[in-house]
Amino acid sequence: MIREYTAEEHSLHEGEEDKLTKFMKGFEQATEEVKVDMHYAWSMYDKMMQSGAVKVWVAETDEGIMQGAIGVMFSKDLHKDKKIAVELFWFVDPTYKGIGKLLFNKYEEEAIKAGCKMLAMIHLSDSYPESLKEFYVKNGYHLTECHYIKEI
Repeated sequence: MIREYTAEEHSLHEGEEDKLTKFMKGFEQATEEVKVDMHYAWSMYDKMMQSGAVKVWVAETDEGIMQGAIGVMFSKDLHKDKKIAVELFWFVDPTYKGIGKLLFNKYEEEAIKAGCKMLAMIHLSDSYPESLKEFYVKNGYHLTECHYIKEI
């Protein structure tokens, strides 16, 4: 089952974690490129989810076990007068093959409902580089830029 995850579901109390926060720690283990301060991140997500700028969808089993999640930000593009949906994260427990495509489809479906004219997906350099590139191209996306990051 795929459903929207709400700001009310996650805890912002020190020392407490909701199931999405616990699940997303698996994302950190899947890539060397991203390390997340979960408390800070969820405080930001909370504000943006409540404003409607960010939405998160989760896939769960009937027993409530988290299988995957996708987070999306909706905004006006900064360079042209079009609304864009930008994927913030997309992670699926490797045990649940096929769930990623269902979450991806939900992302596109909801972006269209929200009036988006452009969609953007992230592709981390160490996260399935060839298969994700192939997936995106097969689904009508094209590479537009790469980000290079330096911590100072």
